Amino acid sequence: MGTIYYEQGKWQEALEYYNQGLSIERDKGTSRELARTLNNIGAVYKKLGEATKALELYNQALPISREVGDRIGCN
Repeated sequence: MGTIYYEQGKWQEALEYYNQGLSIERDKGTSRELARTLNNIGAVYKKLGEATKALELYNQALPISREVGDRIGCN
């Protein structure tokens, strides 16, 4: 759902769904999906013009992506 809202330019709605997903991924402990969700949230903050917040999220995602060998998540 977050991706659909993101593609429609509905940033707040996308954030709501991505944050729900983030909570689920943290509970499950799924590293690859956790990193991708952090990247997605970072992308929304980038679109909102909040580069510092976006960078913070990208920096959280990067080591997780590297740890699991997810080159796509390292974009």
